[in-house]
This record gives sequence, structure tokens and C-alpha cells, in this order.
Amino acid sequence: LPTLCQFAPCTIWQPLIFHVFPVDAAVRTEWMQKIRRDDFNPTKNTRVCSRHFKKTDFNVTARGLRRLKKGAVPVYFSWNGYKLPAPRPSVWERRPRAESPAPESDSDSEMETEMARDHDYCVVPQAGARASNLADENEALRPSCGTFSSSQWMSASSLNTNECGVSIAFNSITF
Repeated sequence: LPTLCQFAPCTIWQPLIFHVFPVDAAVRTEWMQKIRRDDFNPTKNTRVCSRHFKKTDFNVTARGLRRLKKGAVPVYFSWNGYKLPAPRPSVWERRPRAESPAPESDSDSEMETEMARDHDYCVVPQAGARASNLADENEALRPSCGTFSSSQWMSASSLNTNECGVSIAFNSITF
């Protein structure tokens, strides 16, 4: 149920905590004096919102609920100069941002378009040329690899033992 604060100028409809008037006669009288309403007789359904109390007037329970301390009196009203603080700007609004640079000429935007079609952003031109040369060399050497017989392969590499002196058995190699 939406509840409205009983203090006449207060029109806060935000999700706040609404507090009933105290049963203790002395504290109840003090609340009524602070509210300053003529011919005001609070009932069991009369409420005052939490914005009229100091932050120190609350206890926080183990469940995280805010409960009003015994004997707390509302003190923040428009007649005593209290105003709601201005909303704090968000992080996005507080953080300075650099202006995005505008393209200097049409050739810059054309270059960006060409790069977008290429999708080869991580290869530097020298590395790309080197990779192309190595691929060409690999293709040129590929036909000569199939001409060795398995015996020529074994004698050429002389790998009948490894570096530790352990004998290695080879199966016949076919190309």
C-alpha cells in the first residue's frame, strides 16, 4: 500500500520507511510539536517518513532492516530550512571523457573501410610478407620430399640412436 507522510508539505512518494507515532506520551507530544500542524490528532494509522529523521536515529537489524531508535524525534522539515540534497550525479556523469576525434579527411575514412573488409588487423606487413615467402618456399620443397626412400631417409639423418644413446626402432616410412 502506498503511504503518504503526514507532514503537510511532504509529498515524497518514493519507497521509504514510514514510522507510526510513538505510544509514549512525552515523545508523541514532541513529535506533534515538531510537525507543526493545527488541529492535528494522530491516529494509529498516522505515519511520518524516514526522511524527517537523522541517520543516527536508526538501528540496523541483523537482517538489514532499519528500525527507529526509542525516543527519536523527526527534525528535518521545510520550516527549519531543511532541503533534500540534490541528487548525486552518476559515475557516468562525473567521469570526464575525451572528445571523439573527427576524421581529418576522406582518405582516412576510406582507409578504415578498406581495413574493415580486409580483417587482417593483427599481422604486420613485414610479418605477412615473410609468411607469404615461407609458404612459397614450402610449396617448392614439397615435391622433393616424396623422392627419398625409407633407407635413404634413415642413412641421411642417421637417427638409429637418440642423443641419450637409446636405440630407436623405425617402421618403414612411406610417402
